[in-house]
Amino acid sequence: MANEPDMYESHGKKPVPYQIPEYMADWERGQSTYAAGQTNLIAPNVCCSRTTDELLAAGFLAQFGQYLHSGSVQQYDQVRVKRLRESGVSSYKDDACDNAATHASVQNFWNPFINASQTINAAGKEFIMLETNTASCGGFARASDSYVDVLYLIDLALQGASIGMGQILVHNGGVGQTYNLFTPPPNNMSAFRQWTATPPYYSALIMSEVMEEESS
Repeated sequence: MANEPDMYESHGKKPVPYQIPEYMADWERGQSTYAAGQTNLIAPNVCCSRTTDELLAAGFLAQFGQYLHSGSVQQYDQVRVKRLRESGVSSYKDDACDNAATHASVQNFWNPFINASQTINAAGKEFIMLETNTASCGGFARASDSYVDVLYLIDLALQGASIGMGQILVHNGGVGQTYNLFTPPPNNMSAFRQWTATPPYYSALIMSEVMEEESS
């Protein structure tokens, strides 16, 4: 339950203050009122101003673990986003290549989640990256839709698996978002053979083969 609850206060969705104690009180009310008896919930799903480790330290897992199927988080590589945003359109491609070509950038992305992954897994729960991609807010032209970023997403998935992530959901947005796996036809969504696979699609295709338990 909740989608980026650490942004509710800054986005004016909740009265000030709305920090960890207020979120946990809200979660308890939501669980007892709307999801009573459920044990398949996914949370806390923070993204930006709070970390999963902070929620764990506040007792989120200890208090609500019995209701959880999985722990979750949302994150984009903000270092990467900042570099792309500051580099200017003309150098997006070169900057993306420089960053995506290094395994260190992927390691740096996942390092903050190692403790949370170990803690949540030790409690018998799956830890899910519920939203990520090559950059936030739809991606960057000439970067998120490049084949270099195919390698970035593959590396991201493999490194995530190595620290114990159970699932990684690659976000897709509306029409025109550069990090989408598919580009739909402009009018009739069911038009025959008019869907276009974009570069990020191939990272998902490759990972589906890598993670398949049986030969396909």
